[in-house]
Amino acid sequence: PTNNMNKQDIYEDAKETFGVPSQVDMLIEEMAELTHALLKWRRGRTTDMDYVNEEVVDVEICLAQLKTGLNRQAMAKWEEIKLTRLQERIKNHKK
Repeated sequence: PTNNMNKQDIYEDAKETFGVPSQVDMLIEEMAELTHALLKWRRGRTTDMDYVNEEVVDVEICLAQLKTGLNRQAMAKWEEIKLTRLQERIKNHKK
């Protein structure tokens, strides 16, 4: 990032500049591109993991922009619930 802006400032600035609906649309588009990249990789149509890496980063950046306006406490609660469920599924899978 340039001009001494940190990532959070850039995310918030993008959301304010382009608006939430536009950023949601961009997130949806980037998720579709990531889906496409993963399917190509899984089917053996590409071995270019840099392509997958790029799409993962695009989704992460768009998601981070969206998260600037969400309730962090609610997200932390859901993260805890989901991670606990995942941990249980892992434990049950290993049996």
